[in-house]
Amino acid sequence: MSEVGQLAICPSGKLLAAGRRDGAIAFWDAATGTSKGVFKDKSGTYVYSIAFSPCGGFLAFARIGYPNLGILDLAGGEPFRIVKKVEGYQAGMAVAFTPDGENLASGGDNGNPTIKLWDVRTAREIQTLVSHRDNVYCIAFSSDGRYMASASADGTIGVWRRGLTK
Repeated sequence: MSEVGQLAICPSGKLLAAGRRDGAIAFWDAATGTSKGVFKDKSGTYVYSIAFSPCGGFLAFARIGYPNLGILDLAGGEPFRIVKKVEGYQAGMAVAFTPDGENLASGGDNGNPTIKLWDVRTAREIQTLVSHRDNVYCIAFSSDGRYMASASADGTIGVWRRGLTK
């Protein structure tokens, strides 16, 4: 098995996901350790970040390779399929769902270190935020959704208020 770089547990506690260096995402039953399948396509390499939606029905990923940013439908059972591909996004390094699950934030270096907010239903970009000078590696939301934090390779942390203003 390829090197694992990311882990996430579904909010229900029933499913474990692991993002791998070979671009695959493996799933296991968290209670039994039984394999629940693997998402693997021909173009992906190194999964930098994975995140379950708050309801647990979707898993977002950021990686090198096309698509760099995508959302997997987990409710349909195996095989897992991409329901949303984000076009025109380059090096995806961080993903996080908003607490209501309606939006997805992504970070990376798309020529400029940016954070982008996407509508989950349409995979359309809502907003681009720029504040870091280097790759954005981590994004997290407060449980009430009022704040988002981002961390960068430039050694800075950004904190954004609701409405995503700094």
